[in-house]
Amino acid sequence: LVEVVAGWTIVLFATGLYLWWPRRRAVGVVALTATDPRRRPFWRDLHAVTGLYVGGVVLFLAVTGMPWSAIWGEQVMGAVKAGGWGRPAAPVAGAWQRAEHADHPQGAGWTMEGLVLHAHADQPRGAVTTVLARAEAAHLRRPYMVAIPAAPTATWTATAQVARVQDTRALYIDPARDAVVADIGFDQFGPGAKAIEWGIYTHQGTQFGQINRWVMLAGCIGVWLLAISGLMMWWKRRPPRLSRGLIGAPPVPDGPRLRFAVLAIVLPLCLLYPLTGASLVVALIAERLIRVVFRSRPAAA
Repeated sequence: LVEVVAGWTIVLFATGLYLWWPRRRAVGVVALTATDPRRRPFWRDLHAVTGLYVGGVVLFLAVTGMPWSAIWGEQVMGAVKAGGWGRPAAPVAGAWQRAEHADHPQGAGWTMEGLVLHAHADQPRGAVTTVLARAEAAHLRRPYMVAIPAAPTATWTATAQVARVQDTRALYIDPARDAVVADIGFDQFGPGAKAIEWGIYTHQGTQFGQINRWVMLAGCIGVWLLAISGLMMWWKRRPPRLSRGLIGAPPVPDGPRLRFAVLAIVLPLCLLYPLTGASLVVALIAERLIRVVFRSRPAAA
């Protein structure tokens, strides 16, 4: 569901920008000129101005949130691994595997979620003390979290809980040998992992401190304003009776240029985000069925 919503957010941003873009005038709507909320122009201008000034933040939130999605995120993880863009440069044991969110150490970063390093099968008594000692000896920044491995042959993981992506650091420790198997930091990430992790930390509002959180908050408020103003625009132009399949939508454009523009914007995004494309197909089929039902009602009577 999150993936579908984020995908449609991107589609709405792209199509909204196309509608706003000035064609027969020097500039599009950049300020709220209509002041009467009882009339539709007020809500139209509010929608346009909000989208203009915070639409980029909303788009950023949607794009950077996509790696968390179940299907698209899985495919991106596979592409990052296959291209060697996320694997740390340091030699490591074990293999990259996708892990459930509850099974990976927090703070290690999204692209390191599935990194599994193997340790000796027999875990010694006092393993926690050994792991903590290794983390302190390696000067791992506090606070950090220690993850107990689910498998007896996997390493323990100590990850620094950081606010900035460049401070990311994870120690993979084998208490049986009292040794750090791997010490992985942001500098060892590939370009794909660096870009994704930077986006996620910024999305969460921690990368640039308080200003980061205020900007992301503005984007969230913008989403509410866009939704409310869009609903009000529809309400102002709704047909007197919501019957016979009429919902107040504008007429389908006749010009081939507009049809081509819509396809040029929507089709690539639906291919890039398959769940969004699938939901579009479902919506088109549902719309067709609803129209058929409404048109057949008088004949049935």
